[in-house]
Amino acid sequence: MTNNVIASGLNNSKYKQHLQELTESLVSAWYESLVQNCQSVEPIESKYQLIRDIGLKVIDMLCQEERNSEGAFDIGKRVTQLNLLDPEKLAYTQESFLSFIDKNLSKEELLTLYPRFLRIIVDIAAGYTASVRENTLIEQQQILSLIEKAKIAAEEAKSQIETRNNAIVETIPEILIIIDEGGNIKYYHAGLGIPKIISKNIEGINIKHVIPNDLYKTFEETAKKAHSTGKMQVITTSFSIHNNIHYFEGRIVPYEEDKILAVVRDITDIVEFQNQIKINQSRLQEMTRQLISVQEYERHQIALDLHDDVLSQLGALLLFIDETELPQQFLDNYHKLIDQIRTTIYRLRPAMLNYGLYPALEDHFTYLKSFISPKISLITDIPPSTVRFDPDVELHLFRIIQESISNAIKHSQADQIIISGNIGYNDVWFTIEDNGIGMPYGKDIDLTKVLANNHFGIAGMFERAILIGAKILFNSLPPQGTRVSITLNLMD
Repeated sequence: MTNNVIASGLNNSKYKQHLQELTESLVSAWYESLVQNCQSVEPIESKYQLIRDIGLKVIDMLCQEERNSEGAFDIGKRVTQLNLLDPEKLAYTQESFLSFIDKNLSKEELLTLYPRFLRIIVDIAAGYTASVRENTLIEQQQILSLIEKAKIAAEEAKSQIETRNNAIVETIPEILIIIDEGGNIKYYHAGLGIPKIISKNIEGINIKHVIPNDLYKTFEETAKKAHSTGKMQVITTSFSIHNNIHYFEGRIVPYEEDKILAVVRDITDIVEFQNQIKINQSRLQEMTRQLISVQEYERHQIALDLHDDVLSQLGALLLFIDETELPQQFLDNYHKLIDQIRTTIYRLRPAMLNYGLYPALEDHFTYLKSFISPKISLITDIPPSTVRFDPDVELHLFRIIQESISNAIKHSQADQIIISGNIGYNDVWFTIEDNGIGMPYGKDIDLTKVLANNHFGIAGMFERAILIGAKILFNSLPPQGTRVSITLNLMD
């Protein structure tokens, strides 16, 4: 009873006055305690006013007669603004506050203060907890809201992508098929090609029930290879559609871990165009062959006419003339004309070609060595050979070599020309190499370049090589000379 009376009296007078006198010290003590235990709050000085308000609020509630839970809850929420999320820090702050008032209040004052203070602390803690929970729920709700918005945005983006992809796919003329590892068709796009291979939807059907057995085996092997190598594989096939043959090309690529994507397109137009090109090339080659044959025949006829008529008549002319009565200049010009006609006859049709390629080349080299300037060294390295080929093959090879050597003599400004080769049963090869100024075409010379520069002699070499299935390669780089290589594989 005495304690209650004392407490009641103190509540209305002494301890209330004492608390008010100690307000600044209490608030400062609480602030210092927070500074020590809340270093993570930066800057702590910016929280000072909040700390002061909370301290003053607590002291004000201690001075009141009735307990004010609503105010204590409000204090608890405001404490959360100090980022005191660690309960140990909050407890330490409370202990520091109690320790301070223990040192500055009498026992009678504490008797009244402690129960009320502890109830306030309980309500502050409850408010603190409720506020933290409320903030957590708000944050969770915000996170859930963001997640939901993200899901909606993802679905919208997915829908837009699918719509766009579908629109793109619908414009693709090729057939698109996605097939799983079991051969089941997971997706099918019939393409825009006309006529269509398969007009109905074949999704869900196994591919082996859609294509012929022989093609399925090829497809299965190709799909395995595409997965094992990770690279695109190509297969071609043909179908009869409406009694017309259509050609198709299938490109097989890995799609996801256990699927493949087959892109099939109708290449009938391409195949027919390529076939037409081959037919035209064959016709052109045949026309070229006939043209060259006519040219060679005309050369042969001209050579015969010069030999049998002109040369014979010139030779018979001296039988009716006394050479002693003729001027020496006339005789010199006469014999020079005879030599020129014989040279022309030789160039038009080498007689030794009737005995084979090697004898014709040997005779030609002998003629060249007597004809060309002594400043040019002509070196030959071709083993003797009795091998005979088709007369056209021998003629074209001879003309290619003849033209190549003639170009080197006339245009290369070389002082050395080397001709090497071999005439075998299975293959024939020759190289004509000079140390001249080279040709202005770069490292490799092709038919397009020589035609563009009106070098028809070299163009004729290419044409003759094509007619007999030989390969000819020019390698020229000024000023390193020119190398011409001719190869003919008779086993092809």
